[in-house]
Amino acid sequence: MSSSLSNPSCCSESPSLNPKIIWLFAALLGVCALSYVFVPLVSFREHLLMYLSKVWWAVLLGIFLGGLIGHYVSREYISFQLAGDNHHSIWKSVGLGFLMSACCHGILAISMQLYRKGASTSSVIAFLLASPWANLTWTIFLVGFFGWVKALYIVGVSVVIAMVTGLIFQQLERTSRVERNPNTIEQKSTSGRPRFWNSPAGRMNINADVKGMASGMLTLSNMVLLWALIGVTFAAAIGALLLFGCDSVAP
Repeated sequence: MSSSLSNPSCCSESPSLNPKIIWLFAALLGVCALSYVFVPLVSFREHLLMYLSKVWWAVLLGIFLGGLIGHYVSREYISFQLAGDNHHSIWKSVGLGFLMSACCHGILAISMQLYRKGASTSSVIAFLLASPWANLTWTIFLVGFFGWVKALYIVGVSVVIAMVTGLIFQQLERTSRVERNPNTIEQKSTSGRPRFWNSPAGRMNINADVKGMASGMLTLSNMVLLWALIGVTFAAAIGALLLFGCDSVAP
């Protein structure tokens, strides 16, 4: 497990944006600019802009929510809710994933922050499996496409898969076949319910909160944005090549 996930203290210093993200973004801008004078690149530009228009908000939403969790929610609370050694933590993770409406990369940012905050590996796995296929927004789309019966069947199967997989990973954690999350804070039986807020009594300092959220969001951006851009680039390239192949064989 990377040090940035297994040791939250490593991110206490102000992070900077990964230079690879800047270089890749600049390269994509260059290719898009070149497409205006080099016609074969037009299809790539159109596919790239189409994919970016569909995923940018979801990725940013995931990073923003991850920043909120990282700065405001205490590790004790996340560990208490999502690191239990019973099926309740798995159900909570699946339910949380159902309520999320972000793309795969956005969900990845949120799950990374939950892991850094102490959620168990099994809970994070259940959350990741439930989010893309069984979230509330996707359920509404499925109802519109296939009707209530088929939509609920698809979502129900997704929930069952997420739940069963989470329970399997939980058992693997118990038997030390899967590493336990080192960020988890063990709860004492006499400690009671831990506080939700990072700051005492939920007190807020606007300047410190903005800086803390920005730092957390930038850390998550370094983990997620590069892979999101690479994925969108490959998808655009495949779309352009398929369109080129169809045009070349057309009569």
